[in-house]
Amino acid sequence: MISACHIRVKRDGRGAMSVQSIRRGVRLLQILAERRTDLSLREISRLAALPPSTAHRLLLTLAEDCLVTPLPGGCFRLGLEVARLGDAAVTVLRLSPTVHELVRAVCEATQETIGLVQLVDGAAAVIDRVESPHPLRYELGIGSRVPLHCTASGKVLLAFGFGGPLATAIPDPIESRTAATIASRERLSAEIERIRRQGFGFDDEEYVVGLRCVAVPIFAADGRAGHALAASGPTGRFGDARIPLLVDTLRDTALAIERVLGYPTNGRGAPDPSDTLRSAARDS
Repeated sequence: MISACHIRVKRDGRGAMSVQSIRRGVRLLQILAERRTDLSLREISRLAALPPSTAHRLLLTLAEDCLVTPLPGGCFRLGLEVARLGDAAVTVLRLSPTVHELVRAVCEATQETIGLVQLVDGAAAVIDRVESPHPLRYELGIGSRVPLHCTASGKVLLAFGFGGPLATAIPDPIESRTAATIASRERLSAEIERIRRQGFGFDDEEYVVGLRCVAVPIFAADGRAGHALAASGPTGRFGDARIPLLVDTLRDTALAIERVLGYPTNGRGAPDPSDTLRSAARDS
């Protein structure tokens, strides 16, 4: 039994109750995961904005359950239990083994990275992904979140899955991730309308310089797209002439995923991606 006096509780700005020590411990795990390298106690405490004594106590507590591994010299890294939990989370996040095999098949057919994303708390969250065999690729792990306004999958979810006003999903100021990011609300609204007409989203170095991405919606039974299927790769492999072929392949797989999930697939508008890409080029 845990005594209430051993749990420090605070009320955050949203009025929700949170256990301070748990939040701090989670933050330490996030720091170790984000840096992907061994970190000293001094580095961890600085990044977490915690006194070294507090960070050390939390790290040793996490180490008791193998969530953190202490190393000689006073450094720390993620523990084996995190890997086990992560593997279990990946299994749970995936829609189904059959859907994962469909994602893998698209990757094998295109030789490009294929991701399945879901709208979660104002972001596009990666719930399944198969990496391209090419050494030049952009890696993004399952569970990662990307912005809605500057990624192909995010814009698809805004166009087909988000039911509220655009300002609710993308508050001001709109963040510019690269020089190509659409940071004007008027232009972003026009882009979302264009995606609704053409049936797919396109990211031309708007999120990462040198990276292009194309995505299509996966419609649920209510007619909205709660998921999007995306292909991403370097600009050198994602030339304009190849985009329509990728869109067609993604659309075929999106339809197959809808059938696996038991969603209706009738009435999907599917304009010719070659025509819509040319139209987009004229409008830009």
